[in-house]
Amino acid sequence: MRETRVRIGALVGLGIPEFEARRYDAKIRKGNILISVHTEDGKQKDIAQGVFKRNHADGISSASEASVK
Repeated sequence: MRETRVRIGALVGLGIPEFEARRYDAKIRKGNILISVHTEDGKQKDIAQGVFKRNHADGISSASEASVK
């Protein structure tokens, strides 16, 4: 149980909403793998998503970082 709380807390700390973090945690506990990729622009994001799609990845999603002012 502690491992689950730590994992969810880490994901939330990365900016992932808690409801998504709980969903990811459930998949990880079932043996799935979570991969996170940082890209510099939309072109790199599209390339990364293409790699995942060609390899039949499940649950591909993307998010933007908040800008620092």
